Amino acid sequence: MEIETRDDEMKKMTGTQEARRRPAGGDRGFTLIELMVAMVIFLIVSMGALPLMISNMHLNQRNAMRNVAIEVAGRWVEWLHSQKWRPTDTADLNVPDVAATADTIDPRFSYAINCNEVVNDRRYDCRVTVTWNYRGQAYSYAVDTIVVE
Repeated sequence: MEIETRDDEMKKMTGTQEARRRPAGGDRGFTLIELMVAMVIFLIVSMGALPLMISNMHLNQRNAMRNVAIEVAGRWVEWLHSQKWRPTDTADLNVPDVAATADTIDPRFSYAINCNEVVNDRRYDCRVTVTWNYRGQAYSYAVDTIVVE
């Protein structure tokens, strides 16, 4: 039988304490400080990306409003082509309140229709202009079409 000395006991205890402090396999994991540093870095990067996301949201909204303006203008161009008339000026087109009228489907948009006769050609150059405001700035979209008598 082996006689254990006090040094052997100390080595066993020290080894046991080391085993408790470190998981098996040498994997240490993350400390709370490392986790906090990682979270601060993530927060700084996220705050840097926030203005970019906000500007993209405004750009998307502005483009969506432009798409609606294109729809409104297209609807009036089709209306112009479907009419059976012989206009001499815009008043003869039977357009309700031609000068900047609010659209009936989306009142954020106004439209104006202007037609001019091409000299003795039985053809009319018409322009439909749609205007709207977004974040205090005025925008417009215009489409030209030719209407033949």
